[in-house]
Amino acid sequence: MSYLPFIPASSPARYSLPEGACDCHFHIFEGEGTHPYATPRSYTPTPATLADHRQLCDTLGLDRAVLVHPSVYGRDHHSFEDALAKNSSWMRGVAVAYADLGLPVVVDHFGHADASMGLGNPGVANMLSLLRDGRIWVKLSGAYRVSRQRKHFSDVGGQPHPALLATLGVKLISPCQK
Repeated sequence: MSYLPFIPASSPARYSLPEGACDCHFHIFEGEGTHPYATPRSYTPTPATLADHRQLCDTLGLDRAVLVHPSVYGRDHHSFEDALAKNSSWMRGVAVAYADLGLPVVVDHFGHADASMGLGNPGVANMLSLLRDGRIWVKLSGAYRVSRQRKHFSDVGGQPHPALLATLGVKLISPCQK
């Protein structure tokens, strides 16, 4: 079963994007025949190839992109490394790294904290502590990943939680808003 359908852009953006505009978070899924998915995994993606993404960028007027290594590949970074090696002129990447590597860490999707628990989630308390210590960044993206709602995601809210902002707003990464 596929997780979400891939829907290619069929028409240009309504507004011209500035030169150098960047898609700051995308995944590619070439299919299991090219790069096998991890077992177990939490979802099986719909194929969305690098060629599909390049066409989407061209249609919308995006010049650059940041490829994010998806969890379905687990610790296997071959698809990620392949794509970056072949597209280094316009693409950068965010890899899944494990804490034992001693690298700066970006926690994605609001820390994967269940939005219905709010600050009562022990994982959120740990995340806030790591933010205060300057050891992590938190990416405020993918509200659908932490919400129990299937539309609108009002339990996540349109703005970062005040506790995150008060802790260390400069270590938060948020997609552009209209």
